[in-house]
Amino acid sequence: MEKRELDLGAAETQRFKVAVVQAASVAFHRERTLEKVHRLTREAAESGARLVVFPEAFVSAYPRGMDFGAVVGARTEKGREDFRRYWESSVEVPGPAVESLGTAARDNRIFLVIGWSSEMEARCIAPSCSSERTGVTWASIEK
Repeated sequence: MEKRELDLGAAETQRFKVAVVQAASVAFHRERTLEKVHRLTREAAESGARLVVFPEAFVSAYPRGMDFGAVVGARTEKGREDFRRYWESSVEVPGPAVESLGTAARDNRIFLVIGWSSEMEARCIAPSCSSERTGVTWASIEK
C-alpha cells in the first residue's frame, strides 16, 4: 500500500461538507458490505460531501457483544463457526477490498475514512484507512 503525505495546499481555511455515515454493515459479508460502502459513498458525494466517514470496523462487521462461544479453557462449536465467518470476511491488506475502497473514493472524488476487520499475524485487528480523492491510501492506524 503506497503511503504519502497529504498536501492540503495553502494555509487558508476552506469549508467543506462532511458526511458521517450511521449505518450497519452486512455482518460477515465483505462483498455485500463493500457494495453498501460504494452506494452510501455515492449518495454522500451526490449531496455535496467531500469527506465521508464510516464507523469503526465497518467492513465487514464489528462483532460487538459476540463472545465466539469462548469461556476460559473452552469454545463451543457455534462459537468456532461464528469466528470462522468473522475471520473469512476480514480484509487482506493490501488486497482487493482495500482497492475497492480506494475506487469508491476516486470515483466519487471524496476523502474516505473507514475501518475494517483485518487478518494479520493470526489475529483480527481493527485498522482504519483514509483515501484521498485520487484513491491513494495515505494513512492507516492499527490499534
